[in-house]
Amino acid sequence: MSDNNIKIQLKDGTSIEGTCFCIDKTSKSIVIQNDLNYKIIMAHQISKIDGNLNEINQVVNNSTLVTKSVINIAKKEQQAQENAEKQIENINTNVNSNIQTIFDKLTFIFPCKWDGNSIIVVDRFRIDEPYEEVVKINTKQEENEKDDESLTRILKTLQ
Repeated sequence: MSDNNIKIQLKDGTSIEGTCFCIDKTSKSIVIQNDLNYKIIMAHQISKIDGNLNEINQVVNNSTLVTKSVINIAKKEQQAQENAEKQIENINTNVNSNIQTIFDKLTFIFPCKWDGNSIIVVDRFRIDEPYEEVVKINTKQEENEKDDESLTRILKTLQ
């Protein structure tokens, strides 16, 4: 057992060795890390703890930081999952790679989505096959000036 490891003897006779990852005071449990494996041990299961108890005290004192880190990781994982799903939605297998590349370039500049094989840009422009002409949709009179600027950028991307 190294200096940083602890060994927990359970009431059923088994023992678990590893590094104290975190302690949850609410559930009265401890998480032990051994390489890439994690074990959650409830306090009522423990009969004895051997090793560097200073490490456990340090984890107890920093447990709110560890909990926040785990929550942040979960949020980042959720965001990554949502981004991956959005990227999958942006792939149209019914068009050739050149058209998909145009869509990807437009998406980098504007919010875009597929409507069948047509590209919808900012819910105000539609680009149909053969992807050479941009048609305004759902526009109001006061949006025309902004639309002209956007249209110029879209046409440059199509070239």
